[in-house]
Amino acid sequence: APDVVYFMTDGSPQVKNEKSVVRKVLRWAKKHGTKVYTIALRDPQSGKFMKEMADGTDGGFKLVK
Repeated sequence: APDVVYFMTDGSPQVKNEKSVVRKVLRWAKKHGTKVYTIALRDPQSGKFMKEMADGTDGGFKLVK
């Protein structure tokens, strides 16, 4: 498994259950010891979702305006 994963988006997630996605990503990342870093471009709405994934793995989150 990779040591680090990067997610980048320019919009809000297109899924019905964001929390389910966050749980699945965190479960996988913790199992493999992977840190998740997330970047949200221009859309603060996606920030909460992306920040949860990063914070849950001691990764990092950045909103680029």
